[in-house]
Amino acid sequence: MLAATIAGLTITEIMLGVEIAKWPGSFIDTLTTLDSTAMDLGKEALRFGGLALTFNTAWNVRYYLERRLIIGWRKWLTTQFGNAVLSDKSFMHLTNSKTVPSLDQRLAEDPDVLASEITQIYTGGLRSGLGLLAFTNVLYQNTGSMAIEVMGRTIAAPSPFFWASFAAALGCAAAGTVMLHKFGKPSVALSADYIRSQGVMRSNLNTMFSNSSEIASYEGQTVEKKNLQNDFENVRIRWLSFEKMQSQINGLILFNNDFSKLAAWAMGGLSYKLGHIVTTGGIVSYAGIFEGLRHAMAWPMQVTQALFKIRTTANFMTNFATNIELSKNPQYFYKLNGKDANITTKETTGQSIILNNIAVKDSANPEPLITVPHLEIKTGERILLTGQSGSGKSLLIRAIGGLWKFGEGEVTLPSDQVRLFVPQLPFVMGNMTLKENVIYPASDVSSFSDEQISLALHQAELGYLVPQLNDSDRGGTSWGNLSVGEKQRLIFARIFLHKPDMVFLDEATSGLDAELQNTMYKRLNEILPEATVVSIAHRDGLMAYHTRHLEVEDGALIDHGPLTPQPYQFAYQSPFPKAPLLPH
Repeated sequence: MLAATIAGLTITEIMLGVEIAKWPGSFIDTLTTLDSTAMDLGKEALRFGGLALTFNTAWNVRYYLERRLIIGWRKWLTTQFGNAVLSDKSFMHLTNSKTVPSLDQRLAEDPDVLASEITQIYTGGLRSGLGLLAFTNVLYQNTGSMAIEVMGRTIAAPSPFFWASFAAALGCAAAGTVMLHKFGKPSVALSADYIRSQGVMRSNLNTMFSNSSEIASYEGQTVEKKNLQNDFENVRIRWLSFEKMQSQINGLILFNNDFSKLAAWAMGGLSYKLGHIVTTGGIVSYAGIFEGLRHAMAWPMQVTQALFKIRTTANFMTNFATNIELSKNPQYFYKLNGKDANITTKETTGQSIILNNIAVKDSANPEPLITVPHLEIKTGERILLTGQSGSGKSLLIRAIGGLWKFGEGEVTLPSDQVRLFVPQLPFVMGNMTLKENVIYPASDVSSFSDEQISLALHQAELGYLVPQLNDSDRGGTSWGNLSVGEKQRLIFARIFLHKPDMVFLDEATSGLDAELQNTMYKRLNEILPEATVVSIAHRDGLMAYHTRHLEVEDGALIDHGPLTPQPYQFAYQSPFPKAPLLPH
């Protein structure tokens, strides 16, 4: 319906455009007629005003409907790609593998470019096709006809002047199209390079602003200035190359336009001398008709740059779509990209977490950080995982939770148990209300009552935030700007509310003081007494809240067995006696 309305308005535009192209000649003829009056000139001016007003109205309505068509198509593309990348953890695998540059741009900007350019091609093609018919007809009417004999019958055929004019307009349009295609083709690669450099610069700036406090504490502004200058230099070099090509393309377009106008006036003047056109106004009208016909024929030239943009964007989106599809099979996907990612995860009806022949690796190192021949974590156990920084504890806990694939082995998880993974830097959204942040990943705010959410916040020692439960910010400050300690407690509120069966805590209390840390773990045990908990910690005082201690040392996992309720130190040297490695 929208496309049909646009087509109808385009027909109106073309009809009015033809009349506007003819109007200057009509006005000059009226002006040069000896017996014309001011009233005649006024009528011509009023006629032009009516034509212009109606044309502009049709143009504006058609333009608005085009925007509606573009945003509708963009919505469809964004929904399709968004649903695909957010299913089967594809977004996580694409992020880990770094196979798709500027993921945010692929989802936020590329659909807009593709929808806009293709819509412009559709509407431009429609205008050009209708314009070609309309201006060809007007040219035929203005250049006359000649009688020819066909099978004994006399018929009216276009005059030689019509064919000469048509051929000249076609020649101008064809020459411009060929030149633009030849010189503009390299702009596809230049545009892609420029877009990639922009994406790198934007990503680095996001990283800088996300870590602004730490950078400021180091007085790292000099380094960041240098990094910014280097990033911009890469953008500048690619921008200059791209814009140099664009200036050449624009020069060709301007030359072609000017040459076409010269050809129109030359043809009109020649026709006047030969007697085909009898008035000076006729020359002006002919030039307008010739230019309208040439413009309609030049549609391939007009869309050349749009086609280059579409090709660049389509290449990005095709690569995006291909990688999304490949990531549905993580093991094959990582292998295809030269990554050793063979940790498989399966779910069974059992009640234990079981690791078999696990070798955890980071994405850049072929040697395992940790090997675990066999490990069973029974339902309800509370595991404390310790070890030196950089020993691979976080990767191991992510592998146990099914979130890390680099390495070898198999992880078996209970199929009917809800899992929640908490990193050291918690995930708090700045574009959500406090309530939406607490109930996350639930999307329906009616999933939990305000009383339940308020209770969870009080249990996490965040009761002072309850009055702002439905606010999208905290006094004008994003919820994403909460302190690390507040963010960590908010995540505990999320745990207390959802009551998952398994909780993985990766230094989830590092931003809390000892008293608050003990409070969170005590309440975790009270509110989720049957849950399986795996914690990573570098601080004292957590022994009393766990039932078993595992330690990573020299790439092996050591089982210290059941914990006894007494404080201990485990920063770099474990006080526990050496225990045998877990059995094969």
